[in-house]
Amino acid sequence: MEDVPAGVCPQCGEKVVKAEVGQRIAKLIENSDMIAKAPRISVPAIKFDA
Repeated sequence: MEDVPAGVCPQCGEKVVKAEVGQRIAKLIENSDMIAKAPRISVPAIKFDA
C-alpha cells in the first residue's frame, strides 16, 4: 500500500496507524477485486543461504 498516513511511536520508533486507518486497510485487503486491479511492482530478491 502507498500513502498510508502513519505516525511513529516516540518510545520505540514503531510505525503506527490510527484505528480508522487500520480498519480501512482491512476493508481494502478483503476486496479481492481491488487487489486484482492494483498495479504490480517487482522488487529484487536475494536468496539467503545459511
